[in-house]
Amino acid sequence: MPIDWIAILSAITWQNATNFFINLGITGALFWGAMEFVAKKTIDFKVSQKMQEHKAGLDKQLEAYKTELQHDIKVHEQQLQVLTEEAKYKFNCLSQDYNMYSKERYTAYVAMRKKLLDAVSYTLGLRGLVQIPDFSKYSKEEVEAWVDDHKFGQFHKDSVLSIWDTYPNDAVKRLQELHKLYNEHTAANAYAEVHNYLLETELFISDELLPMLHNTKNKIFELQGKYKYAKDVDRKDLPKWVEQEQILAKEVPELLKVVTARIKMELTYAQNIKDNNK
Repeated sequence: MPIDWIAILSAITWQNATNFFINLGITGALFWGAMEFVAKKTIDFKVSQKMQEHKAGLDKQLEAYKTELQHDIKVHEQQLQVLTEEAKYKFNCLSQDYNMYSKERYTAYVAMRKKLLDAVSYTLGLRGLVQIPDFSKYSKEEVEAWVDDHKFGQFHKDSVLSIWDTYPNDAVKRLQELHKLYNEHTAANAYAEVHNYLLETELFISDELLPMLHNTKNKIFELQGKYKYAKDVDRKDLPKWVEQEQILAKEVPELLKVVTARIKMELTYAQNIKDNNK
C-alpha cells in the first residue's frame, strides 16, 4: 500500500520532520535529500491546496454569476415581453387610427369633389345657354306652385301674384328676376358648402391637395362675383370685365379637372397600400 506523503507531511511541522529523520538515524546527504523531498512535497501540497481553494472560490463566483445572469435574463425577457405587448398595442392603435383616418379621408375627398362639382355647375349656369322657363305660358296656379317649390317667401310670392291678372308682362319679368335670383342664391349656397366643408375636413386633406382646393374655391367665388356685379360695372369697363369673366369661366373647370386627378391619384395610392398590407 503506497504511503500518502502529502497527508502525512501536512500534519507535521518542519521541527517535527527534522526530529523524525534524526530519530531514524538519517544524517548527512541522505538527511538533506529527505528534507528536500519533504520540502518539495510540502510545497506541491500547499500549491495544490491553494489551487483547490482558488478553484472552489472561482466555482462559487461562477455559480453566483450564473444565477445573477439567469435572473437578469429572466428580468430582461419579462421587460421585453412587456415592451412587445406595448408595441403590439400601440401598433394596433395606430393601425386602427390609420384605418379610421383613411376612411375619413376617402369620405371627405368624395364629398368634397361632389360639392365642388355642384358649385362649378351652378356657377357656370349663371351665364351661357341656360334654359329659362317660359313663364308667359304658365297659369296663375303653376306660377304659385313654382314660387313655392323654389322656397321664395311671401313677399316675393305676392310681388308676382298680385299683378299677374292686371299686368301679366310685368309679372313675367318679375318671375324671370326671381329665377335669376334663385340661381345666384343656389350658386352662392353651393360655394358656401364647399367653403364650410373644406374647413371641417382640413385635417384629412393632404398638404398637396389642400392649396389646390382653396385655389379652386377662391376662383369659383371670384367668378360668382363677376357675374353678380356685372350690371353695376361702368359701360367703358364692361369689355374688360367680360374678358375676365370668360378667363375665369375657362379656368375653373380646368382646376376642377386637376383636383379630380389629384384626388383619384391619392385614393388609388392609399388603396394600393391597404391591399399590400393584407
